[in-house]
Amino acid sequence: MSDHSMTWVIGNAVKGTIVLMGAYGLSVLLGRSSAAMRHLVWAAALAALLALPVASLVAPAWDVARPVVVSSIAPAAPAAPMSGIPEQTPLPPPSWAAFPWQSWILAAAAAGTAILLARLAVAMFKLRRLAASAAPFQLMSGIPVLLSGEISIPLAGGVLRPFILLPAEARQWSAERLRLVVLHELAHVNRRDCLIQILAQCACAFYWWQPLAWLAAARLALEREKACDDAVSLQADPAVYAGHLLELARGLPPMTAPGSAVAMAQPAALEQRVKSLLNARRDCRPLSRRVVVSGALAAALIILPLAGFRAAAQTSTGSLGGSILDASGAAVPGTRITLTNPQKGSRDITTSDAAGRYAFSRLPAGRYQIEAAQPGFARLTRGDVLVEPGAALRLDLTLEIGQISETLEIVGQTRRPPATPAPVPQRVRVGGKVQATKLLRQVKPEYPASAQQQGIEGSIVMRAVIGVDGGLLGLSVINTAADPVLAKAAADAVSQWRYQPTLLNGMPVEVVTTITVNFRLPE
Repeated sequence: MSDHSMTWVIGNAVKGTIVLMGAYGLSVLLGRSSAAMRHLVWAAALAALLALPVASLVAPAWDVARPVVVSSIAPAAPAAPMSGIPEQTPLPPPSWAAFPWQSWILAAAAAGTAILLARLAVAMFKLRRLAASAAPFQLMSGIPVLLSGEISIPLAGGVLRPFILLPAEARQWSAERLRLVVLHELAHVNRRDCLIQILAQCACAFYWWQPLAWLAAARLALEREKACDDAVSLQADPAVYAGHLLELARGLPPMTAPGSAVAMAQPAALEQRVKSLLNARRDCRPLSRRVVVSGALAAALIILPLAGFRAAAQTSTGSLGGSILDASGAAVPGTRITLTNPQKGSRDITTSDAAGRYAFSRLPAGRYQIEAAQPGFARLTRGDVLVEPGAALRLDLTLEIGQISETLEIVGQTRRPPATPAPVPQRVRVGGKVQATKLLRQVKPEYPASAQQQGIEGSIVMRAVIGVDGGLLGLSVINTAADPVLAKAAADAVSQWRYQPTLLNGMPVEVVTTITVNFRLPE
């Protein structure tokens, strides 16, 4: 599991905590409002927990101000010239022992979620099985009312095909009690409480480690029952209804299907429900469609900006970017930049754009090695690039033109004894925005007669700088073990050579060149 995944999970956990705390505060402020209104607040909060991970992937990101670390880099020493960019051998994947501890935490969280979701699925299956085996009793507002000997408490279930389940002893209930109980369960069906319960249980499954999520689910259940009690009290005497609730609650065991998608009575909250029913000044008005839609829009307007928020304190990543320039300060587009993290065994590759810019975003904090390669330029490598959490590091890289070389072979008239063949002449192709130098006048050295008579052979390696006027500057022999007679003959001739200078973006520049003159005798 990557650091990006852990950062994403932690960010959503922090945002979810903010949502739940906000919902708790809002529910306190709405203490004199209807139970249906407070239920809407808790339902929106739990739905937001499920929406946050998805919204964080699609919502436009916005960050708090972060410090920008600007760093410059000195031009690297020219590497061996190249005519192309060879492919690098991929780094081996990190071993299992190198995996961060965050992977185990995420695995444990995923396991807990899977267990709770499986538990919810089993409860829903059992509820549907109960409905399939129950006996028809009556039909209320198009909703089937069923009798089951396997339950002891009235409940409602189903999302697409809702139903009401009553215990078998409901046959002996009075007509008034039966009507009040069915009205309560019909209120659950009309309010879509079964669907909301499923969403709440899913939210608890994904945030099972968050106590506030379970608190929100409990408050949701309490306000749900109060809202349905309010719906019944609009059609019956609240005191009479409260009396029936107390009689039904005596001796009833708690619901044995934990996590089920059921809008059922809550015996543990019975005291609060009865007190609410007996409060003549309470607000028991149901929510209108306009209020529900307005609440959903308000929740979306809060969730989307929160989902896009990226706080520096919530991230362990940084970014790296800059420009690729040549010796004249002009941009070099199309340069391949490779960023390697030796500790994590990761490698990222990008290419500079038309303006020479490159960028790596959301990099795990650590030390990196960066390499820039472009045909015609020396490969540039920079190690120990430190990317810090929440910081944007800028590195502008300056490429130098690769060296060129010339090889000239001078054959004498006197035959020589067998010897190893002379080195193969080499010339480096320079491409991109670099126009390679061209040899315009070449004066060949003469094989000194004294060296031929003595059978002296050898290679003379010289280094010089091709100036902006095409002449050679600072010509020197770099293989000091060479024969001085041959070296003088080679230097006297090569010093008269003239070049068309190298052009960088249309301007002549100095370029280092290596010239090899091989003196050999025929066999």
